[in-house]
Amino acid sequence: MADLKQAEIAKLAGVSQATVSRVLKGDPQVNMEMRERVLAVVQQLGYVPDARAQSLRSQRTRLLGLVIHRDPDALAGDPFFSALIAMIVAQAGR
Repeated sequence: MADLKQAEIAKLAGVSQATVSRVLKGDPQVNMEMRERVLAVVQQLGYVPDARAQSLRSQRTRLLGLVIHRDPDALAGDPFFSALIAMIVAQAGR
């Protein structure tokens, strides 16, 4: 169900749209019973938030570009660059 909206999830879970939004954002203040109802509907219907809509709302793409001027085959087996890329990804996720 690709076009599933949070309002539809709210209706099926018997909660408000604001509650659905808070559950999907991981708000710890949401009542556990409501959280479980929302997540059950989300899982049952296979809901995946639209990354483009989230980017438009937050004005962030959450994309990171990395340009390294090296031969791709040599880069793949280089432990230095593997560690460097892992650290960059870890820091970017913070």
